[in-house]
Amino acid sequence: MSYRRRVRDDLVDVVFDVIRSASATGAAPVGDEASLKAQAEREAARQAARLEKQKLREQHAVRQYAAAGAGLLAGGLASIMLPTVAAVGIGLLTGGAISMIVKAIQTGALAPRDLPFRLPQKPRAIDPPEVDGRDIPKSQRDVVQGVLDETAVSLRKLDASGRALSGKDEEAAALCRRLVAAGERLSDAVADEPMKFPVAQRVLTYHLPKAVFVADTFQGLEAEHYEKRAAEARHLLTRMEMVFEKAILDMSSVDAAEMDLEMRLINQALDEDLNAEPSKRAP
Repeated sequence: MSYRRRVRDDLVDVVFDVIRSASATGAAPVGDEASLKAQAEREAARQAARLEKQKLREQHAVRQYAAAGAGLLAGGLASIMLPTVAAVGIGLLTGGAISMIVKAIQTGALAPRDLPFRLPQKPRAIDPPEVDGRDIPKSQRDVVQGVLDETAVSLRKLDASGRALSGKDEEAAALCRRLVAAGERLSDAVADEPMKFPVAQRVLTYHLPKAVFVADTFQGLEAEHYEKRAAEARHLLTRMEMVFEKAILDMSSVDAAEMDLEMRLINQALDEDLNAEPSKRAP
């Protein structure tokens, strides 16, 4: 729909109401409603035409000022090194070019369009968060930080798989992106509250590497079995996404005291294993 048509449609009802309200209350109507409507449409069309002309004049003025300014600037700079005639020519050419560019912008000729090819996506910078170790022993902090470091590596691999699948299997690529986002949120939650690390431990150390493996399997699927195998892989990734989201929810609702007890037991078992003789350590 053109600009003039849109403005006219917007003004029809306004003008129609003005014409009806112009009659005195209780006076005989000037004409029937159809004639009033036609009169309102004619008035709206005239008003839309005036607005369209005003818009064109404003655009023309913008082009003139931009072209004149650019031409004078280019001609002035060129006159320093070139003869006057050449400088004037450069100024005129520059002004004409600027006028064409501004007109193309005003008419939408330079508006972005769908590209016939897909631009390569840049890899995301996924760095592990820093664990808040103020309320936990250093040994426990180091364990949690090590897991988060490995988690960041797995998330980068999963992000790379998602970028590789973009354009080939958009559903799987979207699943990979959501898993990466969920993994980052879970890592941040663990870094903020490392006492609750056992809630996310299995998800980060078992389910996430499995998700990376499943995402990698898309690359090796043969064309004849792709649909069936890809559907199974997408189902697994969807289930893993649910596990990630549940872990994030549990991190925000689990009792910290209970987690503190579990972490104490883990630390005790770790200390016993570290202090035991090498021959008595479990393989």
